[in-house]
Amino acid sequence: MTKNPLEDDEQTSSEKPLRTISVCGMGKVQAQVDLVIVILGVQTEAESARVALDENNTKTQALKEDLEGTGIPEENMQTQRFQLTPKYSYDDESDTQTLVGYSVLNMIQCADKQPGFYWRTA
Repeated sequence: MTKNPLEDDEQTSSEKPLRTISVCGMGKVQAQVDLVIVILGVQTEAESARVALDENNTKTQALKEDLEGTGIPEENMQTQRFQLTPKYSYDDESDTQTLVGYSVLNMIQCADKQPGFYWRTA
């Protein structure tokens, strides 16, 4: 009969051999960069959602135009995240919160297969 190595035998835990695994290694990978992804954000705050949105749209459009002016084509830009969030203040005494405004966040992702371009203009 073959003994199952996973079953306990009559040895006490102090008599059992210590089982360890030791691993040591080193690796190195080198590759030429062939794609750059940059994410830029525009955040605005205002008392009304409409004003916060309008200001954010104006600033985001200006950012996109600046990026195009550096040679990044518009088709390489896309909205990665857009968020409209209400902002509240909290009064400890009355245990109430009051709406005080809105925050708009617009994240633009630029991807380009000419990574050297970014290092020259940064």
